[in-house]
Amino acid sequence: MKKLPLKDYLTDHLMVGDGAMATWLYRQGVPIGVSYEELTTLKPELIANVHKAYYEAGARFITTNTFGAHRNALDRYGLGDEVA
Repeated sequence: MKKLPLKDYLTDHLMVGDGAMATWLYRQGVPIGVSYEELTTLKPELIANVHKAYYEAGARFITTNTFGAHRNALDRYGLGDEVA
C-alpha cells in the first residue's frame, strides 16, 4: 500500500476506524470486571489480535487500548499508582 500524507489520503478515501475493544475481548472469553487496559502489558498478543482483526475487516484508524487508563478507573483494580 502506497503511503500518503493523511490529508491527501482523506481526499480520496473514507477513513474507517476500529470498534469496541472491551466487547471484542469479552467475546474472546475475557471476563467482565478485569482491567482491559492492563491486558496490554499482561497479554499483548491478545490485544494485537483484536487490532489485527479490525484491520483485516477494513479499519485503517486503530486506537490504543487506553479508554480507562487513568487513575480514577485504574484505582478500581488497585492499579491507580501505576499511572505516571
